[in-house]
Amino acid sequence: MEKSTPSRIETKLIARLVNRYQFSVAIEEAYAVTAQTLGAMLPEDCGVLYLKDAGVDLYQPIAPWGNPDEPPKPLVSQDCWALRRGRMHKVLAGSQDIRCRHAVGPSNDAASLCVPIMTFGEPLGLLHFSTRGDERSFSDKRQAVGLIADLLAMTLVNIRLRDRIQDMVERDYLTGLYNRRPLEEHLKRLLKTAIREKASIGLIMMDIDHFGYFTENYGHGAADAVLRDLGAFLNEYLGKEDLAGRFGADEFLLLLPGHPLDASQRRAEHIRDLIKDRSQYEAHRHMRRITLSMGVAAFPDHGNNPADLIQSAINALKLAKKTGRDRIVVGEE
Repeated sequence: MEKSTPSRIETKLIARLVNRYQFSVAIEEAYAVTAQTLGAMLPEDCGVLYLKDAGVDLYQPIAPWGNPDEPPKPLVSQDCWALRRGRMHKVLAGSQDIRCRHAVGPSNDAASLCVPIMTFGEPLGLLHFSTRGDERSFSDKRQAVGLIADLLAMTLVNIRLRDRIQDMVERDYLTGLYNRRPLEEHLKRLLKTAIREKASIGLIMMDIDHFGYFTENYGHGAADAVLRDLGAFLNEYLGKEDLAGRFGADEFLLLLPGHPLDASQRRAEHIRDLIKDRSQYEAHRHMRRITLSMGVAAFPDHGNNPADLIQSAINALKLAKKTGRDRIVVGEE
């Protein structure tokens, strides 16, 4: 059989897709432009793109196109022959071959195709489509869909690599918290919103007491363990809108959108209580040797720009350390 070649329309659509991939900043955007292209390229067919949840065997349908018989549902790898085998799985119209349980139509006697979106032997997602076309047209579509799946896989790798590099720039390698500069940039953006909406922002500056002495006596390994544990705690503790960063060697800054001064003080007290409770567990026994001093400030009480707010929190922290450490001090208004 003579090998088919892409039509001018297909070539144009794929070229546009590649261009859109270059400017996609999130996986969801890449999926959306893929579904849009497939819908334009295969207007009489239907299908869906699935994205694998991180760390679990679950694929969520996030980009359908066409008119399937029923809305697509999440699936696991055992629901799809392509995912089980790690390779394309096709079923021709009228064939007695085994169909995947998740097939979305347009009818049971239609041809269907499942293409795992693979990178380095690991599945990132799944592309599934069904068509009523004849065997020849199905073969042409299979090649086009396979090419798009390969392009999408490369795009997902690029997006994740870019996100990882950005995360390495923004995040402290030891604690997993924001570095100082990106945290200050977040504060600038939060302030613009708070000023516009007349909302509050709480700040908590915390410092590990006598950390230099601790490092000298117990070594850098123990010091790193404390920093990692504190970073892990803050990541677990933070609310959805809260932000935390490593502000200095042993200083941490928390940003609490929507928190007035009194609520921020209560959050600081809660943190101290939780850390003391955490240290009672054997896995966190190294935390028994440290205490924390904290300074609390808030917008609008202590200023309307990042520099003034941070300095107020720092001044309160200095006073906490000067007056005995292991305590919380609220900044003077």
